[in-house]
Amino acid sequence: MKNKKADDSIQTLLDRERRQVEDFVQLYLAKGADYNRVKTKEENWTAKEVLAHITFWHESFARNISDVGEGNEPHILKGSMKNVINRGVHENRDVPIDILLRRLRRAQRTIEKHIFNDSISLIPYKQGSRPYTRAEHLDVVTRHINIYFWRVIQAYLNDT
Repeated sequence: MKNKKADDSIQTLLDRERRQVEDFVQLYLAKGADYNRVKTKEENWTAKEVLAHITFWHESFARNISDVGEGNEPHILKGSMKNVINRGVHENRDVPIDILLRRLRRAQRTIEKHIFNDSISLIPYKQGSRPYTRAEHLDVVTRHINIYFWRVIQAYLNDT
């Protein structure tokens, strides 16, 4: 039986996450922006590397929730947090922005397809890290994207 209150909570969190993803995407649709020039203060990443990072992690979340929802063994990320983060940036740094944006949106659609599946109690995150409930994962992802959204904006403001 569906839990209406839980579904309402998931819907609210999903709406927040969806808005944050689309706000983030909008940063990369600005005409004339040089995504390879401005750098974040914290990581010294270009705006494009930030997109590579966010896309990598969003695809990981989508893959994990899809695997769990379809009854498959999840292929969770392995390694130290630093190595996994660096891998995500490195693997995607040379991918064109339009492709990264398409992949980010595809990952979002996958998340939306599975997020209301009540059979999913916990979603793995990374080897050695605790799994998250669906609500926790949506909240963590939204906050993560929001942090980088503002870092990219700050990088542009500091560059002008």
